[in-house]
Amino acid sequence: MPLPDDIGPDLGTVRFRVTREGSTEPFIDASARKKLGHQSDGCGGGGYSGALAFTKESGLTPTVPKTVSDAWFKQVRAPVTSPRT
Repeated sequence: MPLPDDIGPDLGTVRFRVTREGSTEPFIDASARKKLGHQSDGCGGGGYSGALAFTKESGLTPTVPKTVSDAWFKQVRAPVTSPRT
């Protein structure tokens, strides 16, 4: 999610809500506190960011389990295929 440019390394609460189509009540409503870290762009700039994960077992967590990051990297590095028509 985009953050303002002047954000700092403060600790804040992130709320994650998922509502099924046609419903008024959230299916998932979870919160986690996360401290942002600075990432440099190597040219004197950069920005603050942080990763969270949501799993069935742990809910919303301020750290990404290794199994989740490994699965994400595998998906990102997979060959791109064109959709069937």
